[in-house]
Amino acid sequence: MENVVLAGVDGSPESRGAALWAVREAGFRQWPVWFANVFPSPTIADPSIDSAYLQTAHRDAERLFQGLETEARRLGVSSQGIALPGRANEVLVKLSNDAGLTVVGRRHHSAIGA
Repeated sequence: MENVVLAGVDGSPESRGAALWAVREAGFRQWPVWFANVFPSPTIADPSIDSAYLQTAHRDAERLFQGLETEARRLGVSSQGIALPGRANEVLVKLSNDAGLTVVGRRHHSAIGA
């Protein structure tokens, strides 16, 4: 386990609020913060489509990370964005094994929030 705060982000207002809280908490702890965005795995077995999909997903994630990383820098907190394909609950649980604190927003839009 590392001294790092992991924040799951999906572009919703709830995840942004949770990520900003994670930045402040990381600052208090003097730890870096990781922003993790998980997008669905490609389901078409065509390498050219998969490649375009992955590029778009990573570009969308970078847009999510930009404002959060700006806020982290403003508070003197080191940050890193991580964009990975898969099921959000599975990927975030796996990433959380390496984090000292994991933060996610709460929306109740899926079984994970039930």
